[in-house]
Amino acid sequence: MGSHAGSRHWKNLLCRLFGLQLILPTSVIDADGEPLIARTRRTVQKAALLHLSEPDKSWSQEVLEELIIQRHIELKKETVWSEARWELEPLTALADLWDATNHLRASWLMHQTGERWLHLAEWNRAERLMRRSLAIQEGFPGIEQADLAARLNNLAQLLKATARMDEAEALMRRALAVQEQIFGSTHPDISLSLSNLALLLKDFNRFDEAESLMRRALAIDEQHHGPEHSNVANKLNNLANLLQNTNRLDEAEMLMHRALAIDEKNLGPEHPIAGTRVNNLATLFLQTNRLAEAEPLMRRALEITEKCFGPQHPDYAARLNNMASLLKATNRLAEAEALQRQALAIDEQSFGPNHPNVGRDLSNLSLLLKATNRLTEAESLIRRALALGEQHHGSQHPDVALRLNNLANILTTLNRFGEAEPLLRRALAINEDSYGKDNPKVATDLNNLGMLLKSTNRFVEAETLIRRATSIFEKSFGQDHPKLASSINNLALLLMATNRISEAEPLFRWALEIDEKSFGPEHPSVARVLNNLASLLKASYRTDEAEPLLRRAAMIYEKSLGPDHPSFALSLNNLAELLRCTNRLNEAVPMFRRALAIYEKGSGPPHPNIAVCLNNLALALRATDHDHEAEALSRRAAAIKRKFAARKARKSKKSMDAS
Repeated sequence: MGSHAGSRHWKNLLCRLFGLQLILPTSVIDADGEPLIARTRRTVQKAALLHLSEPDKSWSQEVLEELIIQRHIELKKETVWSEARWELEPLTALADLWDATNHLRASWLMHQTGERWLHLAEWNRAERLMRRSLAIQEGFPGIEQADLAARLNNLAQLLKATARMDEAEALMRRALAVQEQIFGSTHPDISLSLSNLALLLKDFNRFDEAESLMRRALAIDEQHHGPEHSNVANKLNNLANLLQNTNRLDEAEMLMHRALAIDEKNLGPEHPIAGTRVNNLATLFLQTNRLAEAEPLMRRALEITEKCFGPQHPDYAARLNNMASLLKATNRLAEAEALQRQALAIDEQSFGPNHPNVGRDLSNLSLLLKATNRLTEAESLIRRALALGEQHHGSQHPDVALRLNNLANILTTLNRFGEAEPLLRRALAINEDSYGKDNPKVATDLNNLGMLLKSTNRFVEAETLIRRATSIFEKSFGQDHPKLASSINNLALLLMATNRISEAEPLFRWALEIDEKSFGPEHPSVARVLNNLASLLKASYRTDEAEPLLRRAAMIYEKSLGPDHPSFALSLNNLAELLRCTNRLNEAVPMFRRALAIYEKGSGPPHPNIAVCLNNLALALRATDHDHEAEALSRRAAAIKRKFAARKARKSKKSMDAS
């Protein structure tokens, strides 16, 4: 009814019908309080049908069907679902009516309406309609089997979204078999089904199977469409993403450039698909620390999306999230926060406050707030994101596991280990159940839990978990992957904590070699390992070897992240402490002061790192007979520690009261 609300004649007619109570308004209204959905009394329906001739009935049915088709075409373009979702209720009711009366288009309407509910993450509503649509299709063997394959593939996508991977895979393989039986094994329609199955297998960490299917899909499209077709670009992009995940970055970049060139030639450089290709290439550059190359590409993708869809479209929100990630990586946190809040506002306006996209935005914003030490707000947002994940996906979904990990990370930062540990164990159980015990996502969970156990001095269990994680990464990705380097680094930190220096050192050097090979010699991941290796060398009294590593780490952080980044401050503090220990106080004191200024400028509320830096500076000042200033700094450090401990105690009490 809403699309005709501006017609004076239509409004007058509605007023008369409502006045006579021939139709009744429902509670679904627009912003002006006008009804969007009305119900017709059954007696009116029967009277209307009784007085309609058969030709008029047939004509009315054709008009209704044409209206429904047109509405679905328009709904596919819809982005502001908070205003348009009301239309799905009557469409669902009509689909059920057509099903009950054996209408020939019942399966089509159920499938189309199910897809719209799927877009809104209304999984249960979508699944009921899509399964019924499939059942109707299967009940008529004479109906085009290609439509059956489409129904199978789309239902499989819903099952994939709700983490029912085994059933999703079975349906995808069945869809592929149906298509191969109809068209043969090299028909272009096979290509999409191959890609869908490959993407699912990639999520399962079955990279070899996935890559084989992706290359087969690519070969089919190149053979039938030629090497410059947009379908080919899509398959190149999928394959490049898999190569990126398996650390074959040079080949991935080459394929991404080729996909971008194809789409720019076919669709133009301002087409939204070209914008997607640009964004993917920028993401690869971000991963490999080529930030100067990544930023103009991300800004271009953002401009293309805004030009094509406008600044309130969900795709624009996704681009804003990506741009915010780059700004965060380069320590432009205020700019990043503004973009992430803008993305959140767009998705809340488009889908309402309870959509999975909103949960994603909340999670991203929470991570940024953690980086600026606003831990209370960060915790509140990630808890809201977690609740949305559980609401939409259930308590055992991998997205829930990811948010459990993020919440546990915040709690660990607050030294609330007792609250964090069960969250990490729950995340681990979810991912083991979803992906199997040897998946890289499980390895990430093992690492997180292992590092928490290390922090609480449970070294034996921690080592078991971290070694298991390292084995999974090595088996999954080989010996040169950054994820393996991160796990090796964690294992080396644990060995160093248990005074096994001779075992830890070669691991740090291996991790350093992998990161330098993967990212180049000036990446923050390289600086992280350099700092850790230098700490080991300093602890074993090899300060001459440690110092150049610390200086190199500081240089990398300053160049990569900027002179005001907390990681640069940490590196300065470490280098200054080495200088203090080697009695080079004239160099150490100004370096401590610079690190302290960075922390105070960017950390928000008083942070424990400030207290550490204050104490270190106080020690250096006492050694130079500046006792008065040193005493003031020590008192200030103690006050920060007391304040942080009190805040931690309040949070712990609040959590206990809530439980």
